[in-house]
Amino acid sequence: MSAALPAGTQLRNGQYTLEKVLGQGGFGITYVALDSGLGVRVALKELFPGDSASRGPRHTVVVPAPSQLEFEGLRQEFRTEAQTLLGLRHPAVVRVLSVFEENGTAYLVMELLEGETLGSRIERGGQMAELEAKKMLEPLLGALEEIHRKGLLHRDIKPDNLMLTDHGPVLIDFGTAQKMGGGNLGLTPTLTPAYAPLEQYLKTGNFGPPTDLYALAATFYH
Repeated sequence: MSAALPAGTQLRNGQYTLEKVLGQGGFGITYVALDSGLGVRVALKELFPGDSASRGPRHTVVVPAPSQLEFEGLRQEFRTEAQTLLGLRHPAVVRVLSVFEENGTAYLVMELLEGETLGSRIERGGQMAELEAKKMLEPLLGALEEIHRKGLLHRDIKPDNLMLTDHGPVLIDFGTAQKMGGGNLGLTPTLTPAYAPLEQYLKTGNFGPPTDLYALAATFYH
């Protein structure tokens, strides 16, 4: 049985009405929702650690006592990530609109991007022409420059975390972002072989802009 909230569920006093599930991972469920205030569809991400949480009465997220302290830490990290991303403005970075708490968990509201991931594009169309790849790479380098200027690291750049839209490529999924010099903003990343640099496998690794640049280079090498 799916733990996702059913279509038609309303959040934040009716401001958001869920329409369908967009994706589901180990730490969260992302929905397409209608924002009644703006009259637009948005992507709405719910913090829901599937290995420990369950759905209780009135859609509440229930976490057993042994996991509650860890969940509180995740919820705080989730909010911190959102507050940090609210200050990021770059056309190649997914735009965060709001963050709020309800049902015993936290929700992140983002712009809904139309298009496909770079991973899907490669799988569907095969190897890209060099000129096409270069046109995508330039705005993403600008996005990383802005992210790093804010003192952040993405830490999970890979083909499935790059959306190709009519307006160009957009870097998504900041759920494992980290402040430079340590201090997680998001969740501990699941390392993706072939994209994660060596330092991400080490507890004492030296993290910095090269961490993201390596992953971006590996992505475009793919």
